[in-house]
Amino acid sequence: MLRFLENHDEQRIASKYFAGDPMKALPAMVLAATVNVGPVMIYFGQEVGEGAVGKSGFSSDDGRTTIFDYWNVPEHQKWMNKGKFDGGQLSKNQKILRKFFKDLFSICRLKSVSEGAFYDLLWANENSPNFPHNIYAYLRYTNKERLLIILNFNDFSCKGNVKVPRHAFDCMCLKNNDFLIKSIFGVGEEQMLSAAAMINEGVAFELNENQFVVYKIETN
Repeated sequence: MLRFLENHDEQRIASKYFAGDPMKALPAMVLAATVNVGPVMIYFGQEVGEGAVGKSGFSSDDGRTTIFDYWNVPEHQKWMNKGKFDGGQLSKNQKILRKFFKDLFSICRLKSVSEGAFYDLLWANENSPNFPHNIYAYLRYTNKERLLIILNFNDFSCKGNVKVPRHAFDCMCLKNNDFLIKSIFGVGEEQMLSAAAMINEGVAFELNENQFVVYKIETN
């Protein structure tokens, strides 16, 4: 099933009529791209924060990109840079956003995401005092590769712990080893934890507003 955040019918994320800031959608985009196998769509200009500002062709100023007539997409035009197609007119934040999508696609190509299984961790953490509201966490894994993904949907920074239950270890065919928890996307502190520590105390995290981390779980 195709997954996406933007399409031709909906208001753009960066539009003043919606979120007003494309960076607020980063955790949702990571979720859409990594929650399951299957294709992910990035809509025209989403990777540079297109906001559909102003009237466009026969379309009113409604936060949507027109599809009914020939028109330009202003933020995408900055990437086109008068036919050079080199992003020469993009702002610093737009370049950061575009790199986010590039790095996200690299994560999507990992076997654990493109072919692996999914394990929800909310049920094991939602009643924990060290698990803040509006945090979501899950595992993607194969027999050879395991990822822990933590998303902060808050407009403020959060820190806490994500417990990985014994049942998850059984599903991932992991024994009572020590594990290196290493960030491969987003910002997270490298940790060395035993299986018991991951089950009982959890993996520590600290995320800024609307941020995320993808940890790789490696056997030590």
